[in-house]
Amino acid sequence: MSTTNVLPIYIDTYQFVREVYLITHKFPREFKYCLGEQINRDVLVLLYEIFQANHLPDERVMHLSRFLASLDMVRVELRLSHDMKVLSTRQMAHLAQFLDKIVKQATSWQKYHQSHHNKQEDTKKVLPESELITG
Repeated sequence: MSTTNVLPIYIDTYQFVREVYLITHKFPREFKYCLGEQINRDVLVLLYEIFQANHLPDERVMHLSRFLASLDMVRVELRLSHDMKVLSTRQMAHLAQFLDKIVKQATSWQKYHQSHHNKQEDTKKVLPESELITG
């Protein structure tokens, strides 16, 4: 298990969260305290889920699934912000690049863990007595 703060997905997610905070801080008042705060809460969940996925290997797939679901919600909130003209096209494109990179890393990690976990399960299966070779 790596230290969380050196994982590429953690580093990218942290930078994404930082960018989101800097952008939502400049939202107009009518959006800052509703949509802006909700986005900020949801991006913090991303860091939490990556931390949990790294530190709880037995629950890794669950936390990565939660991470991806939260990421989808953040994507919807950012799109709404863009549609409401609170987020510029340039800002949206910048954040979308982060999102794409992070999603690729999370899904790769999830697929790796699922396949690795399945291989371990296959080796743990006990052969029936009729298939055991006796010497």
